[in-house]
Amino acid sequence: AGAIDLTDSVSDWRPALEVNGAVRAPDAVERTADGYALRFGDVAWTWRVSRAGTRLFIASEIANRGTADVKLGDAVVFDAAAGVFGGRPDLRVLAVAGNGQASRKVRPVSSSEAERTSQVHIQFATPDGAFAGQFGFLTFRRLMTVCEWTGTNGVARLRAKGRFNGWTLKAGATTPFEEFTFVVGTDPHAQLVEWAELAGRRHHARLDKRVHLGALQGGGSYNPSGKSVQESFLAQMDAINRRLPNYGFRHLWVSIVNLPGGNPGDWITWNDRNFPMGRDAFAAAVRARGWILGSWIAPFFVSSHLTDLIAELGDAVVRNPDGSFYVYRKGWAHGDAGRLPPAERPDIYVLDPSNPKTVAHIRKSMAYLREHGNRYYMVDFIKAGAGEMDVKPVPFCGADGLVAPTESFCRAMDVVREAAGEETYLLGCGGPTLHCVGAVDAVRTANDFGESRGINPESFMYPASWGINRIDFWTGPERALYNAASYYAHGRLYKNDIGNCLSVGEPVPLEEARIMAAIHCFGGSSTMLGDTISYLSEARLGLIRRTFPREDGPAVPEDLFTGDVDTPPTVQRYDFGDATVCAVFNLKKHAIRRTLRRKGVFAVWEHFDERLLGRARDAVEVEVPPESVRIFRLAGYAKRPAVLGTSTSFLSRDARSAWDADAKRLTLTVKRPAREKGLVYVFAAPGWCVVNTKDALIAKDMNTEELVIAVPFETDDAGDWTGHLDFGTFKVKDETAKSEADRFG
Repeated sequence: AGAIDLTDSVSDWRPALEVNGAVRAPDAVERTADGYALRFGDVAWTWRVSRAGTRLFIASEIANRGTADVKLGDAVVFDAAAGVFGGRPDLRVLAVAGNGQASRKVRPVSSSEAERTSQVHIQFATPDGAFAGQFGFLTFRRLMTVCEWTGTNGVARLRAKGRFNGWTLKAGATTPFEEFTFVVGTDPHAQLVEWAELAGRRHHARLDKRVHLGALQGGGSYNPSGKSVQESFLAQMDAINRRLPNYGFRHLWVSIVNLPGGNPGDWITWNDRNFPMGRDAFAAAVRARGWILGSWIAPFFVSSHLTDLIAELGDAVVRNPDGSFYVYRKGWAHGDAGRLPPAERPDIYVLDPSNPKTVAHIRKSMAYLREHGNRYYMVDFIKAGAGEMDVKPVPFCGADGLVAPTESFCRAMDVVREAAGEETYLLGCGGPTLHCVGAVDAVRTANDFGESRGINPESFMYPASWGINRIDFWTGPERALYNAASYYAHGRLYKNDIGNCLSVGEPVPLEEARIMAAIHCFGGSSTMLGDTISYLSEARLGLIRRTFPREDGPAVPEDLFTGDVDTPPTVQRYDFGDATVCAVFNLKKHAIRRTLRRKGVFAVWEHFDERLLGRARDAVEVEVPPESVRIFRLAGYAKRPAVLGTSTSFLSRDARSAWDADAKRLTLTVKRPAREKGLVYVFAAPGWCVVNTKDALIAKDMNTEELVIAVPFETDDAGDWTGHLDFGTFKVKDETAKSEADRFG
């Protein structure tokens, strides 16, 4: 009695509902034409069940058929014995926490590091590819949803619930419940992608395929003595327009230095000391350079130094039970506040998103900024408004009558969107990621990667602005690469901003700079430049250029469920038809070897070493030095010369080729920004020779007689270049070369 029978994959499926503080099993469970009817006294829970392939869907609603109001608590839609999830000691789990930028680590279910709880969904998979399973919610912006699994040395039970948190369901009323889904199969990547596509459609995700690019200036950015904050921002835009023209950098991120005293909360008052020309004149100067003004905002923050604003907001400022202000963060050290002695720095209080005064304050502030030209925001520390959805729960009053905390938080984020304007680009950060779907264009899905900080005593990286030589540092690449596990959300729920700041300038070590650049390129990320571009060396500037062109979506972390269990995914892969491009990241202190696969015969080219590694069939083993990245292009070989790569792009998507078999001519085309110079590398097997030798630089591998041909190019004013190589053939004499020809053609 009380059990659900919808799948053979699990057993003992038992729902439950908390009514007026008491958790109850259903009094009756009846099959209906399209699902189940569950009765809990006067409360009825109706399930509509559907299927698409092996995926199960449950859409439901809860009705109060009695004459008295009831308070709802936890509604358990799924509580079942593990079934096919159990008895798999090698099973790995990805629990996607909804509360922010914490690393998403895939771990064996037997590991003490394995996450057992997720707010939205949980993904399981075996490394041998024999099993994959997923359960969770496709809607999640009203109730705080919770998914969890239990078991000592493996999975014993699976559970999913939505929390009403004492919300009142009035007599005769009906309320919807979040949509649940369950699927088993063999491909975890396909299940994750399908989940994101389904959830994105249900939440009307904002899907913008453009890669949004911009820059900031401040913190640790190089700023020669005597140059004002205002001057440094204008100089940064001028330098990017001069040194990186036609790349699309257009968003200026003014972060905190625009706030008087560095105090969050008063978003309207302008910092005239840092920007003496005034807000409107500065905004006009930004527009005159072809840029878009943007800023940092934390909608649920208010500085303790803003006493007049705190008094105006009144009960919207969260307090402790004893009446004192709830301190979310002590000793705020950003912007001008960081220049104060530590004891005099402000604390950060929190605004209650369920309070109408908070909503009105957000709406008024965002509307004012929009009127004065802001069209980009980094919307930060949103977890402060997320209540118990965050690991540091903030108590809210629930004054809006919505379901706390999720519905109140999501409503407030929707207000941010409405007031900012439809065309304004919003980057959500520092809080619930998945729950921002529909409200923001992008989400910071990783750490403060690549960021510097102001040099102020007793704060951040004092007495420096950068942290180097520690891969697992909080601004370093390890956390960013762990969050490659969120790749499936990109372009389906929002844009993943895994890369954050691209900071490659000296004294950042070259290998760390390469890792940073590769993460931006392979993450499909939007980019904020963190270096002072006017002083960046040409070599390091080249790293930025080589991250372009970008793809619409991120590379697939190929070894997410199959790699080492103590490191982030190491292999990120793009398949382009004519080639496969893999970035292999090694964060260990010793060299690693990885096997890269592509069906058929291919030539192997490594980008940073600019080296041909020969040909292979179906698979090749590569080696990557300690704490470094290498980018391998597996160029499909069709028994004729082919493009290996370019010197100007990690992905080499800036070059195309066409082969005329009758004329033995390879036509090459390049699309880059105007007047850019570089090389297209071409491979030719033994027996081929270049006829128009003056148009290329030709080298021969003296072991295999394979050719690497470098073809110089310079794009025209439209960014285009076309050239060609004419080929001939000759009889191969060398025995090694003959052997290569016999093996690969």
